[in-house]
Amino acid sequence: MSRSKNRKNAKFAKKMSRPRRVTASQVLATAFPDNREGTEMKPWALQHYDRRGIVHYSEGDVQAIFGRSPEQLLGMSALDLACSHDRSLVFTMWTELLADSGCTRTIRQRIAHPDGRVLCVETIAINHLDLPDGYIMTVHLFLDIESDPHPDIPATERRFRTLADKMPIGVFESDTSGTVLYGNTRFLSEVTGVGTHILDVVVQADAPRLVNCWMKLIEGDIEESLLVDVETHDGRVLHIRGHVVRSLEGIPSVVGSAEDVTDALQATRSLREEADRDPLTGLLHRSGFRRAWEDVTTETFAALFIDLDGFKEINDQFGHATGDAVLLETARRLQHSVRPSDLICRYGGDEFVVVLTEVRDFTQVHRLVSRTQAAVEGPMSLPGDLTAMIRASTGCALSKPGETLDDVVARADTAMYDTKRMRSGKSTVGSSTVDAALKRSLTRSR
Repeated sequence: MSRSKNRKNAKFAKKMSRPRRVTASQVLATAFPDNREGTEMKPWALQHYDRRGIVHYSEGDVQAIFGRSPEQLLGMSALDLACSHDRSLVFTMWTELLADSGCTRTIRQRIAHPDGRVLCVETIAINHLDLPDGYIMTVHLFLDIESDPHPDIPATERRFRTLADKMPIGVFESDTSGTVLYGNTRFLSEVTGVGTHILDVVVQADAPRLVNCWMKLIEGDIEESLLVDVETHDGRVLHIRGHVVRSLEGIPSVVGSAEDVTDALQATRSLREEADRDPLTGLLHRSGFRRAWEDVTTETFAALFIDLDGFKEINDQFGHATGDAVLLETARRLQHSVRPSDLICRYGGDEFVVVLTEVRDFTQVHRLVSRTQAAVEGPMSLPGDLTAMIRASTGCALSKPGETLDDVVARADTAMYDTKRMRSGKSTVGSSTVDAALKRSLTRSR
């Protein structure tokens, strides 16, 4: 804004700051000297607002500026009257006005009429809130009528499009083949454009699922709505809903929404991951173990049931902190000794279960079991300058056709107790070490 205009607005604010209701002629003569008698008067309007931005008084060419009568304007807010694209500008002006009593602000904004027209006005606002009947006064001078980019579109449809563009999710309409006919701003910017196919954004692995649901919807097999989550090529997850509608001519189409739920799903997965895991070791607990097993598709697998011998004596003599350290170290060693596809579970107390997936034969199982048990039974450095040699009893069972996970784990548990009975000797605990005889044993259930 130029210095001369600043001086003009400061002069205007000072003159209008007296505690009285000014007349329209005074406002126009001071604020808009070019809009004086003897020239072609431009439409203008004067308003009083409270500090919340609610209209309390209007005069002037109110109908021409706002497309509403003074009575209709009562109770409306400054943000309601502004074009949606200018509301942040009006909000900033209002914030600055409230921060400085007596100050003035000038902006150019667009006023949205109920019929869809948009008027450009210059607005001067003055803070008179320190007066006895305090208010914020605004003066609006007509500048231009913004050209309508869609004069052939009815006002009701323009209002619908404005509403749709403000929605926080993507909204679309497509033909029954999935070609997009319409999309709101969110859909066009985050999903795909008009004339493209909804499948264009979906990764190949999810495309058959979307097509299957889409066809059921079109054929009437789904009564209410399409509901499917699909992954896009850039790694996002879209939650798609759709309904079949028919035009007045009976032509079917699909209207729906596409919401980016990537962050929400990640948060849900994180919470479920935490809920499925043992808080001490970070391994799966029993419930989480069974849920994880639901995603395993292997037909042949093996279960290892591992029990730490002498753990109770360590807990009793050196305390639970030392016992926790043993469990943590055991969990760490198990995680490093198995394959990424295998599952590890803290089954309870000092018992661990490992499921070896994708096994070919017992020779492979024996090799994996030997590696796992060797890792668990190595020397452990513990708090308090302790070194422990932990003995582990391990039982193993290879799955048989028709067996469930619980069946195989139960046989591995039985095999583990057979191993314990075959062992001899007791764990001895010294002042700085925990010694135990090491004897590897693997029992195959037949």
